Amino acid sequence: SESRPAREGVGVAETLASGSDESTTDVTLHTDAAVAHVLATEDVDAVVVRADAILPDGRVVNKTGTRAAALAADREGVPVYAVAASDKVRTDDEVHLEAGDPAAVYDGDADVAALNPTFDVTPADLVAGIVTERGVLDATDVREVADELRTSAEWRYEA
Repeated sequence: SESRPAREGVGVAETLASGSDESTTDVTLHTDAAVAHVLATEDVDAVVVRADAILPDGRVVNKTGTRAAALAADREGVPVYAVAASDKVRTDDEVHLEAGDPAAVYDGDADVAALNPTFDVTPADLVAGIVTERGVLDATDVREVADELRTSAEWRYEA
């Protein structure tokens, strides 16, 4: 999807479509709001998202809409993969979410409250794997990476 508001998905789609000489990738771009419809009506092999952070239990923190896309993909039997470097694995379970300016959603005069979450959390059971430089990790592998990173951090602070 195009990934509003900054349309980062457009650049990703262009990069994937340009591919390499050895392979081609079929890429289709659509609006964020159309994710569930596209998954229900089109032939989709997989959903690939990025991850701003991966929690030790395999949950994925990413831009708002990732959770909804994963829920829709699960409903349609389409696997979801998150892509991130293994250093995006957190060593703690704290979720740090940001919100945008509510006026970007509604700035009218009516008594309307507006929410503008910019990140959400996707449950680990909706993610088929985390694609990293170490390979594709499942929730157990993510826990092992978190433990390794935690041990490494403790060793650095003790030294």
